[in-house]
Amino acid sequence: MYQPIVNPYTTIQNDYMEVFPMKKRGLIAGLLVLVLAVFALPVSYADSPVDGREGRTEMHFLEGMIDHYQMALDMAADYAPR
Repeated sequence: MYQPIVNPYTTIQNDYMEVFPMKKRGLIAGLLVLVLAVFALPVSYADSPVDGREGRTEMHFLEGMIDHYQMALDMAADYAPR
């Protein structure tokens, strides 16, 4: 007897759609974005320069990035149409 092949991902997706209707998924996604923004924003601001080993490491990294970005601009200029 022939058994039809059932895609398990489709079944899971259909179950998900029944459990979380569109409006509820939108609210959950919005809440997730809000929570991530609340926790990520305070971390992204520096309130003062960092002293000690961490400060030296950060300066070394940033100075290296200047050279890195300059090399990228030089390479882009080599391939830019004239």
